[in-house]
Amino acid sequence: MLLVAAVSLAPACAARGPALTLPDAAAVAASEAAREDFRATRPAYLDEELVRRLSELAAPALAAALEPGRARAETASAADGWRFGVLDAPEPGAFLFADRSILLTRGALAALPDGDAFQDLVAAAAGRFVSGAFRLDGDAGLAPQPLELPETVGAAVPSVRTSGARPLGDGAADPSAWFHVLSGLVYGERPEFGVASGRSLLLPGADVRLSLPAGSRFEAAGRRRFRAKLPGSSSPAPVLTVREVPVAGDELAVDGSLVGERRLIADLAARLADRAGEAADLAEVVRVRGFFGVRVRRVRPGGDALGGSAEPSPSGLEALLRAPGGLVDLALSCGRETLGACEARFLAVLGTADRLWDAPVPGPLRLAVQAVEQGGPVETVVRRLAAELPDTTEEELLRLNRGWGERELSAGDEVLVIQRESSPGRSAAGVPPERAR
Repeated sequence: MLLVAAVSLAPACAARGPALTLPDAAAVAASEAAREDFRATRPAYLDEELVRRLSELAAPALAAALEPGRARAETASAADGWRFGVLDAPEPGAFLFADRSILLTRGALAALPDGDAFQDLVAAAAGRFVSGAFRLDGDAGLAPQPLELPETVGAAVPSVRTSGARPLGDGAADPSAWFHVLSGLVYGERPEFGVASGRSLLLPGADVRLSLPAGSRFEAAGRRRFRAKLPGSSSPAPVLTVREVPVAGDELAVDGSLVGERRLIADLAARLADRAGEAADLAEVVRVRGFFGVRVRRVRPGGDALGGSAEPSPSGLEALLRAPGGLVDLALSCGRETLGACEARFLAVLGTADRLWDAPVPGPLRLAVQAVEQGGPVETVVRRLAAELPDTTEEELLRLNRGWGERELSAGDEVLVIQRESSPGRSAAGVPPERAR
């Protein structure tokens, strides 16, 4: 079930504008089936209060964009009957159906800097709605639904805000009202796809834990994918990538026999071989705390895997571990680091591999509003906060707070931060509990 809230506007005395090309009955009827198919692969984010707030904020933008365009008195207001819903997906996305439904991912909401940008997104969607876009050119039938609105997420679109639009903060200058709309929103991937917290990485699906040396931290790089820069003397620094690879059923099962072990070695080695046009040298068996795997050195064409020549350097090292719940791929790009130093760093991280041993998986990351204790330029304040929060980076916080622009913040001004729930099913202070999916 997808939570939606309808936007119904009182009739307004608006000046007549150009005729609107509203979706016809066939397009509206097709939207119901299209929406069912769409939701089958995209779960809803169930938060009634969030949807209600978005609907309230959208109403004046719809009125400003559509009411002046009514051409005939008998035509129902194009700004009435709109519905909004939120999808439980971390990547930005906005979708429009012919029945006046707009669905946005939580990633799209997090990508918007302020409420003004959200109103512009809604106005752009409304413009598409009355443009005849639900029919193909040349009377070629109905256009596939939904219509994607990628250009509205994080991009500049013409503003339609008027003096009647709902103000945010002191006019539209203060983005903190938008921050309160987003407070409690799950941010990024769900914890079942991995948890990066400072130097630690937990992969619940594979049942693996990894740790980094001091001075490094894991960062999310996509679903089941993480990266970290390892400190060193070379520039650029070596970059470690960790990727969880789910396996089906008893695929790559180990029966304990020598023949079964050799078969597994061959299978894992084959998976690592000949990627990106680089040669894999000396496939070696790896055993770490009960994990079984294979590791290789990767050498650029013309390079020396044993380090006999300084140039070109080895491109990196990679290992594939067979974990209880799947495969874990670790790859280290060495940059200009020598083979010996690069391999030592790689083995140090690989040696930390361990099972979770029934440790509870942390809750999801959520957006939260936090008052600034010490003022200063936004960039300075955000960097100070990022240093205090283990589950976020400067880049993420700067992106979330870009609605402030380059202004000076004062003590008491509010910014958007990222917090990890303290335990599953319970929320951090001031953050609403997670809704059931």
